[in-house]
Amino acid sequence: GLYNVYNALATAAAAVALGLPDAAIEAALTGTDAAFGRQEAFAIDDRRVELFLGKNPAGLNQVLSTLLLDPARRVALIALNDGIADGRDISWVWDADFEVAAGRFEHVVVSGTRAEEMALRLKYAEWDESPLAVEPDLPRALDQAIAATPAGETLTVIPTYTAMLTLRDLLARRAGKAPFWQEPARATA
Repeated sequence: GLYNVYNALATAAAAVALGLPDAAIEAALTGTDAAFGRQEAFAIDDRRVELFLGKNPAGLNQVLSTLLLDPARRVALIALNDGIADGRDISWVWDADFEVAAGRFEHVVVSGTRAEEMALRLKYAEWDESPLAVEPDLPRALDQAIAATPAGETLTVIPTYTAMLTLRDLLARRAGKAPFWQEPARATA
């Protein structure tokens, strides 16, 4: 997304200001991967599944803006939890601009401990109710969303923090990736 371009430019500008060599700056920028759950992608059942963490209105607005750049995205899973790490007060979802994505997706699964409230927020944002499925159970919601995504296409997953941890773990297991807390093996000299 554009916000990651801003982050990369700020990092490069700071590196230039510190006098670091251009080759080192280029190597650092090209060698950077997405952090777990933040625009991370998984290959599941001939589909690409992408996680876009949405934990506050500003970040969620950036995610929605990024998603609007790709008209091929047709299926989404949006998961809203109210765990301690998410914040018990979910009223912040009313400050996110879901209206910009009304009519954008052909199928949407809404999940999490506050799935019904998320569905209500989307209704008020004038999202069509017919493609909305409410499934509070995250594993079942993920299965539904993957099944609704045609082979060869991308499923967009927008979870809050604790929902992302659960979904990321489910996706990592299905894709054969390591859990986020497990360090990759390092080569020895």
